[in-house]
Amino acid sequence: MSIVKHLLTLGLPAKLRYKFKPLAGLPKLLPLNIDESTHGVLEASVVVEDDGSVKIYFTKCMGDTTNAICMATAASVDGEWTVNPTPIIGLGAGGAPADRQAHSSYVFKANGFYYCTATNGYGFGSPGEDRCLYLYKSVDGITFTDMGKLIDKSAIPGSSGFGNSCVEPILINGKYEMLLEGNGGGVWNVHRFNSDNIESGWTHVNALPGLQVVAGAMYGGTDLFYKNGLWYIFYHYGAAEGNLPTLLGFATSTDLVSITKKETPLFGIEAKPYGDATDQIADPFIIENNGKVFLLAEYVTNSPVVKSEIWIWEFNGTLNQLFANI
Repeated sequence: MSIVKHLLTLGLPAKLRYKFKPLAGLPKLLPLNIDESTHGVLEASVVVEDDGSVKIYFTKCMGDTTNAICMATAASVDGEWTVNPTPIIGLGAGGAPADRQAHSSYVFKANGFYYCTATNGYGFGSPGEDRCLYLYKSVDGITFTDMGKLIDKSAIPGSSGFGNSCVEPILINGKYEMLLEGNGGGVWNVHRFNSDNIESGWTHVNALPGLQVVAGAMYGGTDLFYKNGLWYIFYHYGAAEGNLPTLLGFATSTDLVSITKKETPLFGIEAKPYGDATDQIADPFIIENNGKVFLLAEYVTNSPVVKSEIWIWEFNGTLNQLFANI
């Protein structure tokens, strides 16, 4: 079923979808831009500096059990990215032990520091893997220090580990809010944590089952931010039972308990960089930069080996203009 037909079936208007251009996105970062050891690039997040320049952080995938965080810099998100292929977090970098991976990361700036939340291990059984969430801290966004385990996987009942995380870096009602992907119940799903201190004290508050679109299908890969009294959530989810994200969605919430699905789907597998083997679109990230809004996500193939590319969509306007009349 085409995405447009799927939208009509659900009876939801495609409001944001047609504001972003181009519809299929454009390739922005490919494994071949890194080095020969890189199979995939994924899970991008962006920090905008005061002068409008950006730091882009992403997972460098060198195999199932060798994943670390690298970064790129640019004058703007849509400008030319200068990529550093050497990991800055994970596998011995950023203070992490040599056997601790770093992926599913989210880098943000708060209180004058850069913070990175990252998971250790996708579940493929590497020696140091524990699939818990770790925190790293930096004063310049380049050299990070290991702050240790932030949340143990036991914090989500029945979960054997974590996936993606995202943090709102501004105190809302005295709390920092985090959405964290766990895999309790057999599929990836989203849970809310909060704390009054970024570096400690994160407590499980509630699950967000309202984000699920198809019964028995996964949902996760969230990007979260608060604006004009409303929470905005971008995420990926599966169109069928199981753990493969094949669609991106957009939802809002007033309290991070009840969910209003706005566009499910927002985007699907519109492009096929790996031909018919392209089986996943995942990990949306939204950022405003120099008068434009950008959505970053990756296209993935899981066969015969995992490969991925980071693509970009653009809206020529501000976040307020993007979300007007939704």
